[in-house]
Amino acid sequence: MTDSNQNNRKTERGNRGERGFPWGAFIVALEGALAVVFCVLMLLTKLLPTGYMILLILILVMLTALVATLVLQKGKGLRTTGVVFGILSCLLLLVGNLGVGRTLMAMNSITNPGREEIQVGIYVRADDPAQILGDMGDYTFGILQSIDRESVDETVAQVTGKLERDIAIQEYDSPAQLAGALLDSQVDAMILNSAYLDVLTETPGFEDVESRVRQITAMSVYPPAPPTRPSSSATTRPSTQGTTVPSDPVTGEIEPFVVYISGIDSRTGLDTRSRSDVNILMLVNPQTHQILLLSTPRDYFIPLSISHGVKDKLTHAGIYGIDVSMDTLEMLYGIDIDYYFKVHFGGFKDIIDCLGGITVSSPIEFDSRGYHFDKGENFMDGDKALIFARERYAFIDGDFQRGRNQMAVIKSVINKAMSPSILSNYLGLLEAVEDGFHTTVPYDLLATLVRAQLADNQSWNIVTYAVSGYGDYQVTFSQGVEASVVIPYESTVETAKELMEQLLSGQVVKQPE
Repeated sequence: MTDSNQNNRKTERGNRGERGFPWGAFIVALEGALAVVFCVLMLLTKLLPTGYMILLILILVMLTALVATLVLQKGKGLRTTGVVFGILSCLLLLVGNLGVGRTLMAMNSITNPGREEIQVGIYVRADDPAQILGDMGDYTFGILQSIDRESVDETVAQVTGKLERDIAIQEYDSPAQLAGALLDSQVDAMILNSAYLDVLTETPGFEDVESRVRQITAMSVYPPAPPTRPSSSATTRPSTQGTTVPSDPVTGEIEPFVVYISGIDSRTGLDTRSRSDVNILMLVNPQTHQILLLSTPRDYFIPLSISHGVKDKLTHAGIYGIDVSMDTLEMLYGIDIDYYFKVHFGGFKDIIDCLGGITVSSPIEFDSRGYHFDKGENFMDGDKALIFARERYAFIDGDFQRGRNQMAVIKSVINKAMSPSILSNYLGLLEAVEDGFHTTVPYDLLATLVRAQLADNQSWNIVTYAVSGYGDYQVTFSQGVEASVVIPYESTVETAKELMEQLLSGQVVKQPE
């Protein structure tokens, strides 16, 4: 073979190498596909105003065109620059797609709360030899006669099925009578909604009940879904229940709406029924950019919606379901509540940490659980903010000041969440919110509010108010014995009604003295 032929073959192989896999075209195509996916995902989030969305599309088109122009240049340096720039653009778009996709999944989880669950425990005395349900074949079980009877009956059926025999039953009128019968050995075990164990710890004579009984097992009971909640007859404001975004049919503006904020400390998660220790109504008027936070003490002594006029502590309404808490507050204030936010204290702490902490003003100086709080502004991480929001024994007016402190924390969280600082730990914030926060506020409504905020960047006026009362001891519906309660001052309830009416009607609400 001549040298000329050999050189020609080397040249052909070199040309084929240069015309090998078209990396430049591949990167342009990949970037274009990722850009299209990013735009589609952003459209699905519904978070960007139309102008912002158009700008985003133009930027991505120009970016893809720039990469394509560079990689198609004949000069090797420009092609290399285009390839490197294209790879970086693809990586950024990939991260963006993952973040936006994560946002959609998190918001879907948050705005679609699971079905409420009741945890019913099987308890024996702390020194009882039984270790498992099978050890309790000949035991007599105490149950509540009428309160929470549906969940009790279902649990009895489950126990009967597991033991494969009928069990001996003894009925009692109240959790205190039932627990007393167990501790006095009148029965061998008790079947009790686990939320009532917390109720017992605040019942005189049973403060140490958790150390005197032992749970053998717990069974999950799923009550039937509650019927559609009717609007309160005390107000003529149209209910937004069952709608996506409550908007004016003429102007298209978002109508005012009311959200119930329930703070729980359930041992088994957000979906388990439990006492509600935070009970705040958040009234939002997007047209006037005003928010009213109204706190009701957990021990407020009022009729529950399911107690047939018998009064109880507001916190106990949560034992029977969040709808009972909402219905009870509707009865108290004569107002429709459209949605709820349900927050677990642990998740709330994580949310504040992901926000980078918050600054809250304290009206007095005090110490609580290893933390010192100055009079005036205090910077707080999640743990410190949670202790600030839960403390009541350090104050002369106890639970009333705690309610005011809780609203101060929520106000600070709202203000911090509206600032650009949330972007510093965005994915961590999503995870914290997803784990500790459920709401029935429709995603479309949340997205509409975000779009409106991005469009006008107008500040919100947040007004707070807490109803009050005086301490007393009364027999409660859930306890059946006398317990510490708060008797409402009706004048403060009337003031609360006036403030709510002002905000919902579009008037400017001033901070009460």
